Amino acid sequence: MNLDDFFSTANRATSQDELIQLFLCEGVRKLRTDLAVYFKYVESKRSLIAESAIGLEANYIDGVGLDLQALEPGFYSDQLLEPWRLSSLQNFVNEGLCRKDALILPLLNGNLPQGVFVFATNDNQNLAGHENQDSYGTAAYEMQLAQKFANQRCHVLSLQEKLARTSIYDLDCEALSAGYFRQKLEQEVSRARRIKKPVSLVFISVDRFYDLTLEVPPETVRHFVKSIAEILHKLTRTNDLVGRIARDLFVVCLPHTSQSGAMIVAERMRRIFVTSKFKAILGSVGKVSVQVSVSEYPSLSDGAEELLRSAERALIEVKKQGADHVGVANTPPRFTPDFLVNNERNTPPVAR
Repeated sequence: MNLDDFFSTANRATSQDELIQLFLCEGVRKLRTDLAVYFKYVESKRSLIAESAIGLEANYIDGVGLDLQALEPGFYSDQLLEPWRLSSLQNFVNEGLCRKDALILPLLNGNLPQGVFVFATNDNQNLAGHENQDSYGTAAYEMQLAQKFANQRCHVLSLQEKLARTSIYDLDCEALSAGYFRQKLEQEVSRARRIKKPVSLVFISVDRFYDLTLEVPPETVRHFVKSIAEILHKLTRTNDLVGRIARDLFVVCLPHTSQSGAMIVAERMRRIFVTSKFKAILGSVGKVSVQVSVSEYPSLSDGAEELLRSAERALIEVKKQGADHVGVANTPPRFTPDFLVNNERNTPPVAR
């Protein structure tokens, strides 16, 4: 494989993991070595963690890491732009891999270090003088060119991943975005219609949310929103869907759950929010109250859109009662459901 072949293959990589494996294989082939390791850089711990290797068993690199903050006095992340200068990596090559030298190259996303490739050389190779590409020889020089392309591809993949997450997840938490939640709800209602099983919707509205955003910093609001999503994920099952469809409004889709089962889950959610310790996040404004509403297909609506609207109408009625209440949608007049629901058989395990 020449450089053009590597460029073409790397350009088709769909994830950073795939790109890393391609670059490891290219380095081993081009440098004619039998040993290569990729270290992932963990910014929060200022550490390099061995993640992938060629020529080593998986259990050999499992748990191997370099605490750069401890091993490199005065370490800062920009030093990983030229990782061959780090004595800890050279020591790893000499003592951990039992080799005299290595070609050490960074993986970058823009100017942000993502990790480090270590290609151990054979005893008859000489890669001294890392700053001077002429002393590398043709193979190592081509690896530098390949590394520059890999860095560019890493940046593109990072942007694509960020865009994909934005389209699926809310910007502030792990709840599904409004648009994506609606798509998934359409699918769940379609499946419920086909297998004749109910699907319920629970709306959770945070009381005084907009006032709260004026009282605490934006970063605190994001932390608060993330904690709400975490609570909802803990209270739901694996196949349930947790979304955020407005700044103050979360929604949970409960497949195979009737309105009676959903009411049990909704009441449990209300109690959890009342007793949750948000003061650690919000300080003096830590008391949080919610209003919760429930609707169901097929008993209270005839499709995904009407399921959302009926839950919204129920929420409006609940808010008239004040904070910390749960309400259920009304049955539409002259409404005929697509099928009848046995409430006893459609109560979610988490609610029993």
